Amino acid sequence: MKKIVFFIFLFLVIFLFFSEKNDFFLWNGKFTFIRVHQTRIKVDIVKTLEEKRKGLSGRDFLEKNQGMLFIFETEKRPSMWMKDMKFSLDFLWIDKNYRIVDITENASSASYPQQFYPKVDIRYVLEVPAGFVKENNILLNQYISFE
Repeated sequence: MKKIVFFIFLFLVIFLFFSEKNDFFLWNGKFTFIRVHQTRIKVDIVKTLEEKRKGLSGRDFLEKNQGMLFIFETEKRPSMWMKDMKFSLDFLWIDKNYRIVDITENASSASYPQQFYPKVDIRYVLEVPAGFVKENNILLNQYISFE
């Protein structure tokens, strides 16, 4: 009986590890790497309501290939703002299939209290330094992948 339980547990761990569309590792880590088009980015993972409210507020900058990934439990049209931001951002709005479905470029640090919304329901928002989209030739309908 113990062997059966062990093999079931082992199978589940292997399944979770190799599942392409699984957020298991995203939800259990502080950061991960993702690939957008041909660019690898180190992203901070934002999951809790408090983390989402704070976002990048108060930070002085982001490194060139660094970003913040907001994860939502369900698809929705969340708003993003630039409260207490010291630099401008590009937003990549990403659906449940990891496809970029909308892009907001150069959201100014001076735009608060303006809010930014995607045109369609999304599951993820990737915030990167302003200019990232143009510099890396990011287009609608490209996919992101997790590494």
